Amino acid sequence: MWRDYSHRTGWWVTTKGKTMEHQTEPTVEQSTPTFSELQDQLAQVTRDKQALEERIEYNTQRRNAQEARVDHQRYLESYRNAHIERSLNSALNHYAHDLPQLDESHPDVPKLIQGVIQVARVVGFLSDVSTAIGSLPESITKWSEIQDDESLLLNTEADKDMKVREIVRDTLRTLELHPRDPRFHEFWKQVTINATQEHLCPEFDKLANMFGIPTDMELEYEGWVTMDGSFSARQFVTGTATRAEILDGDISDEVDLSNADTEVEDSSTDLTFS
Repeated sequence: MWRDYSHRTGWWVTTKGKTMEHQTEPTVEQSTPTFSELQDQLAQVTRDKQALEERIEYNTQRRNAQEARVDHQRYLESYRNAHIERSLNSALNHYAHDLPQLDESHPDVPKLIQGVIQVARVVGFLSDVSTAIGSLPESITKWSEIQDDESLLLNTEADKDMKVREIVRDTLRTLELHPRDPRFHEFWKQVTINATQEHLCPEFDKLANMFGIPTDMELEYEGWVTMDGSFSARQFVTGTATRAEILDGDISDEVDLSNADTEVEDSSTDLTFS
């Protein structure tokens, strides 16, 4: 038997006088599509594209409708909860009107204060809380113990969020009374005054809201309002308003600018609270 590899595209095998030819590469017949076939392909692609766009539009409309329903449900729940809260606050104020005020001697106060300090340690507001709580004793705050607690030093935001939720949950579970009990009013009011006086409202409000500590009480104020434009006006003011009204600048309306023919560009306050 012998083999001849001289042919480029195939080879021959000769066995006992018989020759067999084997083609190593099959022949593939190729054809160029006609213009009509290309038109049909383009039409099919266009139909598929239109069908896909219609499905996208339909799904978008469904998603928007679902989001609208969810937003409406959230609004109803928020309105219902706010109504329940107002009713409960009204009832509490009615029944607690003639009861004695509670102070830091009540066991709920240290639990709440320590919970706030722990959260402040986690999120980085520790120095601000130190100012807000004033001169409360170590027996109430456990300040040194919390400050040295390395378990409150976390690196990622996810770990911090989880730890904050854990602290708030565990703190609220141990309370005898709700933080908004009107008998705590004077105590929380003094803490709020300290925080407001030191311009710590954003940090203080964020922490207080986590634990349900009220901050929306009315405060008496007095001090100076300065308004700057192409002139400078400074006038003494005094009165009573909610913290939101004071801090949002509504008291600036009390400044008499009737003789000033100019546009106010900026205003600032220098107030004390009680």
